[in-house]
Amino acid sequence: MIALVGCSQGDVPDERLVSTYAEVIIVRESSNDTMLVRRKLDSVLASHNYVREEFEKDLRSMGSTPKLFKNFYDSVNQRLSRMRDTTSP
Repeated sequence: MIALVGCSQGDVPDERLVSTYAEVIIVRESSNDTMLVRRKLDSVLASHNYVREEFEKDLRSMGSTPKLFKNFYDSVNQRLSRMRDTTSP
């Protein structure tokens, strides 16, 4: 809640998109096998109730303003840090 102070509603990235994109990054980093990555990506998108076209459209919309773009990538980076912290030995 504190992170949202000072942001207008239009500058706050969609949490569903942030979560999905963070998982997409993890999947892409996990393997060089294109077919395996594609299957895992389809699974990630489905688990977040996305179809590929909708996900790509929502992702493109994050670039509509510089502030939204920055907030989106900051949110994704924070999510990735938390995800990696919980999987570190």
